[in-house]
Amino acid sequence: SAQEVTPPSVDTGLTKHPMLCRAVNNNLVLVYDERETTTTNYRQYVRTSSDNGVTWSSAVEIPQNTAASGQVCAVGSTGAMIVLASGRIVCPMYTTNSIWLMYSDNNGVTWTHGEIASGTISGDSYSIAEPAITVDKNNGILISVRSQKAGFYKKLLYKSTDNGATTQFYRIADELISASCASSIFYDFENDLMLHSTPSNAGAARTKYRLQYSTDNG
Repeated sequence: SAQEVTPPSVDTGLTKHPMLCRAVNNNLVLVYDERETTTTNYRQYVRTSSDNGVTWSSAVEIPQNTAASGQVCAVGSTGAMIVLASGRIVCPMYTTNSIWLMYSDNNGVTWTHGEIASGTISGDSYSIAEPAITVDKNNGILISVRSQKAGFYKKLLYKSTDNGATTQFYRIADELISASCASSIFYDFENDLMLHSTPSNAGAARTKYRLQYSTDNG
């Protein structure tokens, strides 16, 4: 039967943006946002399950990124964290106009915030949000990022080459036309393809959907 895993702590609150992975110890690790009202800041929590989701540990609050103090911080909203070959769990994070990667080297027990990357590119602000992440063919991390700049309907790509400690702007993906919303990105090791999917309207509507692939690692 279904179990309510993450109810809000107060009746006026909400929980959202669940991010899930399976750690190297075979536990499921769940990270999510909670806020008490629609105007208060999010807090991030982690819970784990050792029985494939039948039962879950008590929620543990993850300390906020001090470099983003006073801002509304949230986890990326595509549902999936990644686990690197080292066993490091990586979870995308964002505020308005910045992103970073949060990571754990002990199966989700404690977490470290990487350095923040700005949405200001060559002096132009793109108001970035909702990063989606994947491991690439070189065991780096490729990040597809939503832009909320008016009239701009393309994805921004960022990279991390040091396992999430830092994140750098990579390029404007002119070929990835997207409504202003989150997307999904995934590297298929078996077929050596980088896959990207998103609502593909050049506008606010989300009535079209497109799956694209890259043969050169994005």
